[in-house]
Amino acid sequence: MRKKLFVSCFLALALSAAPSLALAFGPGGHGGHGDSLMAYKLLFNDEQNKQLDETLKASRTEMKPLIEKLMEERKAMHALMQSDTSTEKDIRAEAAKIGEIMADMAVKKAAQTKAIRKIATKDQLAKIDAFREKQHAKREHFHEAMRKMMEQDAK
Repeated sequence: MRKKLFVSCFLALALSAAPSLALAFGPGGHGGHGDSLMAYKLLFNDEQNKQLDETLKASRTEMKPLIEKLMEERKAMHALMQSDTSTEKDIRAEAAKIGEIMADMAVKKAAQTKAIRKIATKDQLAKIDAFREKQHAKREHFHEAMRKMMEQDAK
């Protein structure tokens, strides 16, 4: 029971901190390419790194208001969920706002990824893609271990 409570609290904290971390560290966030960003930096020459930095700076400028709005709406959602007077309709409306912001962020993130990939050569992209696949496999292994732990706690 304690383990389940700990895992639940950890996940809640991690999810609520994600937008702040995404803003602080640039691209990455949930499902992003933060791990591979360092690989880009290491593989790129000076000119490519300059272009990468310019692309990331422009992206941060576009994402900042969305991240701030997302954090604001998540706070509102938590308040609704704790309220004695909120209705299902209220909660669903707030969830829709959050979903719309996240969709806007996904579109901007995809545009950023395309812009970054245009900077790389084919050889660099092959190396980055191989690295990302390896990172994805590691995340999947971690998620599977978490699922098994949760299943054991539920028994």
